[in-house]
Amino acid sequence: MNPLRLAAAVIWTSSLLAAQVWSISGIVETPSTADVQLTNVSPTVTNSNTLPAGTPIGSSISVSANATATGSHAYGSTDFSFPQPTSTAPLGFDIVSTTSTWIVSGPQGPPTTHARAQVDATFLLHLDSPGPQAGRLWLSANYNCDQAPYSQAILDIDVGADGTIDFHSVGASGSLLTDFVSELPLAIPVAGIDLRVRLTGLSSSGYWGFYNFTFAHLSFSARFFPNQSVVAPFAFPQSFVGLLFSHDANDLVTLSLTNPWPSLIAFGAQPMNFPVPGFPTLTQLVSIDAVAFANSVTLPMPALPHGSALYAQGLAVGPTGTLQCSHSIRAYWP
Repeated sequence: MNPLRLAAAVIWTSSLLAAQVWSISGIVETPSTADVQLTNVSPTVTNSNTLPAGTPIGSSISVSANATATGSHAYGSTDFSFPQPTSTAPLGFDIVSTTSTWIVSGPQGPPTTHARAQVDATFLLHLDSPGPQAGRLWLSANYNCDQAPYSQAILDIDVGADGTIDFHSVGASGSLLTDFVSELPLAIPVAGIDLRVRLTGLSSSGYWGFYNFTFAHLSFSARFFPNQSVVAPFAFPQSFVGLLFSHDANDLVTLSLTNPWPSLIAFGAQPMNFPVPGFPTLTQLVSIDAVAFANSVTLPMPALPHGSALYAQGLAVGPTGTLQCSHSIRAYWP
């Protein structure tokens, strides 16, 4: 056989075999750094470490930097890892990032001492699946950012690595967010799909004659659940009560109205936008095909064809007898 034809056959066969299993891999796309500095101390203390562009991630990768002077400290780190796959979530990744600065009171330095810690990391991931697959990409972010004087952590995800940010999350000074959850539709073609993940974090503090400590901590997880629907708020009336939802790994969805009053949750196959005559606080947003007379309900999601959708909306009787509707929520099968 012609050597070029043989090489092409080997490459084609290898790519075909690779596509028969779930896999996720990645590289450091741009030089990713942890940079710390203590200024207006003598001598100035700086430290910086970099993951070069093209560095493979393997099962995990990390970068950190530390700077210490008498009474002052700055630290920054980013840890990226691929967790063990599960039967319901065969692909995923985790990120933990911390920046912190610490300056204590006393005779350790002049009033202009400053500490700064910064991290900046960009990862390019590639996801493969056994043939074309579609489902939901579940994203969970936890932030804890000190209030003063300044701290921040930002995470962006670009599905397809096409330059469009599909998920943007910010934790800034004073933020304490627990389980900020979002869901994105994700379709993996035969050739797989790329995801770009960028993280930046910053902490900055100065010594003004008293203890000063800042930090920004981010803990983030992403999991892909094939053949599951994406659940998200869909339409909002002018006046409404809240309709919360949770979506677990076993594809159970819990809907809960944010009030203890008599209420119901309606389900329909079609979205609507129909003001109810005589009731200025009511707008019907879903066709009413089924009704649950409760303010909370848990349902298993059915297996529906790709492109299908179901909708839900709540209705509650307020404490004065006024009817109030919720926004609608859509379950969509990508």
